[in-house]
Amino acid sequence: MARRKILLADDSATIQKVVNLTFAGEGIDVVAVGSGGAAMKEFVEAAPDLVLVDVNLPEVDGYKICEMIKQDDETR
Repeated sequence: MARRKILLADDSATIQKVVNLTFAGEGIDVVAVGSGGAAMKEFVEAAPDLVLVDVNLPEVDGYKICEMIKQDDETR
């Protein structure tokens, strides 16, 4: 069975650590990024099962990231 993957977009190192520690014991990989631009890139490359996005991010805000995901036919 393939491991599940979460994309976390949050510019707080503390939040990134907490989410990583929370899911590590459950066998879930967390790909953490600190900006909206990096989140958009990783979304395409990592193909996560779940995306957790902070609304206030550098470069591209969380609303725009959600809009991008909703506009993609494969991820609606």
